[in-house]
Amino acid sequence: MNATVRHKTVEQVGKSSAPPPAVEQTETEVEGPSPQEELAAYAKLRQQLHATLVDARDAAGGQAVSHAIEQAGTRLRTLGEYSHETINKLTQTLKKDLVSTNEAMRPKLEALAGDAQKLKLVLRERGGPLWHEMLQEGGHIMKVSRDKGGALVAQLAHAVGEWGQVLGDKLDESLVYHTGEVTHGGRFQCTDCPETIELKKPGHLPPCPKCHGSQYRRA
Repeated sequence: MNATVRHKTVEQVGKSSAPPPAVEQTETEVEGPSPQEELAAYAKLRQQLHATLVDARDAAGGQAVSHAIEQAGTRLRTLGEYSHETINKLTQTLKKDLVSTNEAMRPKLEALAGDAQKLKLVLRERGGPLWHEMLQEGGHIMKVSRDKGGALVAQLAHAVGEWGQVLGDKLDESLVYHTGEVTHGGRFQCTDCPETIELKKPGHLPPCPKCHGSQYRRA
């Protein structure tokens, strides 16, 4: 009787001293920004770009635009509000918006290369919110002298065009926009049908309202 009791006691002790089963650890998924947060981050990135370009207006050229884009991303990172992944993604979006907008406007821009005032009108009509913001950013300069302000816009347009021509060939396939992608706005044509949509302010692209396609090119 005692032997039996002792056997059970040893068995119980053995069970209690056994290591607990291993708990499987799972990696915590890091969620990306919400659509509203993504739009806010993109707005701040564009603001940084505009400020950098205006600061470098005396040396504006294709190389200056490239440097300004990278500098805008660096400045936004130092604020510590957004992840590096989000900033890198939006930096690529900014490049796409700049190049595709320039490609859509290139014929008119080249025809008006010597007329700064008409050039501004084209940029306002076809450049979308990106160029609207750019023109506002340079407003304090335009108040000093209309001719100087016009020259600044022409210089920036030429610099972006020069940079875009170099980068455009490399980004041709990347200039396709997809449903849900953020953009500064403008006109877009569905790649599956002739339908054209227009975003008058920065936002995310919806499915094509006609064929429900998911890919666009800037119109």
